[in-house]
Amino acid sequence: MADPVEVMARAVSKSIYGGEVTWRQSVPAAEAALSALDAAGFAVVPKEPTQEMWAASGDAIVKLGHVHHDAISEACYRSMLSAAQVKP
Repeated sequence: MADPVEVMARAVSKSIYGGEVTWRQSVPAAEAALSALDAAGFAVVPKEPTQEMWAASGDAIVKLGHVHHDAISEACYRSMLSAAQVKP
């Protein structure tokens, strides 16, 4: 899986600087963007669940036992997000 910081840095380098600077020079801007998203309550996660996300979801279901499906859905969602988040 691609590193979100590198993906963002490459996009910044290309769109703002026309590729005239290396993407590595845009890493601070990408990290700042991720930090701003995190501070605003957003998480950057992959579109498709990773193995770690599926495992976290399964663990959440086992811990809950027999409860309403809304509780299971919320626990799965939160555990999968937690397992996948890119930390700023």
